[in-house]
Amino acid sequence: MSFGVHAGLRTLDRLVFGTGLQPLRAELMRRIRSRAMVTKGLFLLEGHEEIARASMEDLVRLTELALRRLNNPAALAQCGLMARIPAVLAAAGGSELSPLEAASALRGVLACGIARLRPPEGGGIGAPGALQYHILHEEYLVGLLNKQIMARHSISEGTFHRNRRQAIVSLARELDDQEKRLSMASKRAKLVRFRENVLPEGRWAIHAGSSNRRGH
Repeated sequence: MSFGVHAGLRTLDRLVFGTGLQPLRAELMRRIRSRAMVTKGLFLLEGHEEIARASMEDLVRLTELALRRLNNPAALAQCGLMARIPAVLAAAGGSELSPLEAASALRGVLACGIARLRPPEGGGIGAPGALQYHILHEEYLVGLLNKQIMARHSISEGTFHRNRRQAIVSLARELDDQEKRLSMASKRAKLVRFRENVLPEGRWAIHAGSSNRRGH
């Protein structure tokens, strides 16, 4: 765009938004910028939600893979789920575990997660979540075949797969919640230790420096 065109636009701007209309122009530009910020914020929020959704889908996939390897320690030791729940595994088996020790800890975590799906005492197979618990328990811990579980509970193949999927999703969410809680607790503990070990020395150093300056 040439200098003459720029000058013409500036002249037009002065004519349209003269001195009396400058506040209106400023308000218009403020609203445009505000709208742009809101749009950007919504875009970032949608992106964050999409990432969270994809992350949970991946966790569900890894949880199902780990369940399939539950009774194969060597295969379980190679499962990617371990990398997603390090705080949970550390709480279950301690830090610096060997691969087979980590596999044993992961098996215990998954078995406990399945047990938590169990309905309260007295709740029959019709209780909420009961079928989901029985499917995971019987398939992955007892080792029954799918057709045996379906015959045992008189359910169709569609009902079996739907409830198994829901149970695995519930288990994955439980693991995700545990990891977040334990990770946050670990960060708080580290912060407390930092304050106890570092900050008092820092205050002493500042105090000592101030005393030295006063002495001079």
